[in-house]
Amino acid sequence: MNERPLDRLIRLGKSEMLPLLVGRVLMGLAAFASVRVLTAVMPPELYGRYALVVGYVGFVAALLVNPVAQAMNRFVQEAGQTGTMRPFLVWGLRTTSLLVLVGALGIPFFIDFYVESDANPVLLGIVLSATLFGANLRDRQLGLFNTFRWRKRYVTLATADAWTSRPP
Repeated sequence: MNERPLDRLIRLGKSEMLPLLVGRVLMGLAAFASVRVLTAVMPPELYGRYALVVGYVGFVAALLVNPVAQAMNRFVQEAGQTGTMRPFLVWGLRTTSLLVLVGALGIPFFIDFYVESDANPVLLGIVLSATLFGANLRDRQLGLFNTFRWRKRYVTLATADAWTSRPP
C-alpha cells in the first residue's frame, strides 16, 4: 500500500519528536540544576555579574549571529544538491564568526559599564570572546545536526552542552 505524502511526513515528524523531547527535558533539568548549584556556591552579587555576562553572550547571538545562521540553514539542502556544501558551510562559519567578532568588539564597553569586579578586564575579555566563538561553533553544529535530522548527535551535543555550560 502506498503511503500518502502527508501521512509519511506526519509519521516522520512523530519519529523525530521523542528523541528531541527527551533531549529537551534533559536540557531543562540541566538548566534548573545549574541555577540551583550556582546560586548555592556563589554570592548573589557574583551570580548577578555572571548572569550579566551570560546575558551579553545571548544578546550578541540573538542580535547578530542567529538571523544569519537561520537563513543559512534554509539553503543547506540546496547546497548539498548542487555540490557546494563544503564551501557554503565554510562561508557560513566565516560569516557568523565575523559577526561574533563584531559582538566581541563591544566587550570592553560591556565590562566597563556593567561588570564591577576585581577581575582582570583583559582576561575577562578573552574569556568572553572565547565563549562567543565557542557558542557560535556549537550552534552551527546543532543547526546542521537538526537540518540533517541527526537526532542522536543533536540530542547528545545539546544535552552535554546544557549540563556543562551556563544556565539559559
